[in-house]
This record gives sequence, C-alpha cells and structure tokens, in this order.
Amino acid sequence: MFRFSVPDHAEDFENDTVPEEVNHEEMGVSFAAWLARSPETLLDNEDEKRAWERDMWWMRNFYPNIQMIANDLHEKGLLPAGEYSIDIDW
Repeated sequence: MFRFSVPDHAEDFENDTVPEEVNHEEMGVSFAAWLARSPETLLDNEDEKRAWERDMWWMRNFYPNIQMIANDLHEKGLLPAGEYSIDIDW
C-alpha cells in the first residue's frame, strides 16, 4: 500500500535521463525530463521487433517521483487535495 497526501512536499529526481536499458540500476528522472520526452521516441538501437522494450523502460527506469505527478495534477485542478492510497499488487 502506497499512501500520499496532496499537495505535499516532493523531492524531484536530478537525472535528466537514464541509460536506455530495461532494468538498468539507474532509475528515475526529473519531472521536467519526463514531461519533455514522448513515449513514442525510440530507444537507442531500437528496432520494430523489440519495441516492447520501450514500454518496459518507461515503466521500470524512466519515471518521475509520484508526488511530483500528484502535485501537478492537483495544481491543474484534476486531483482534489486529500489523503490517497494506491494498492500495489506485484
């Protein structure tokens, strides 16, 4: 269970990018970098048969701090202030 409040303090990641390799040990990018990159942008050395790796890379390596997303949605009027929880089933 992941619990968070909106709005709340958020620590943004410092990285503007991470290696374009699924499951690389370096993970997490700044909110600005995440917003600036299109999910359609091909990874280095990507070919049509391995396009699924791009989705995995976005989910496992190229992501911002969840609180940054929550605060942004709140500022845009899309997420009311309050207490939230996400039930994550791995």
